[in-house]
Amino acid sequence: PKGDLSPGMSVLKRFSSETGGRLFAVGDPDDLKDAVLEIQEELRFQYVIGYHSMRDTWDGAFRRIKVELDRKKLEIRTRRGYYARP
Repeated sequence: PKGDLSPGMSVLKRFSSETGGRLFAVGDPDDLKDAVLEIQEELRFQYVIGYHSMRDTWDGAFRRIKVELDRKKLEIRTRRGYYARP
């Protein structure tokens, strides 16, 4: 059934989600065109922001990242955080 993902695809979906990305699973060549159009549209409207922690403790701990907007119609995709390693 559509919507069921193989174990490999589930891993890719989780990986893409955790890193702020998105998975385009294409099983039919006709779906590929729609996926490419969506990717093309997203690439037209993206921004990159940088972050540098003021902490100088490289303890390997996971540190969460939270980005918020005051505009309701915009979507943010970002990774959930990072591990504090040099």
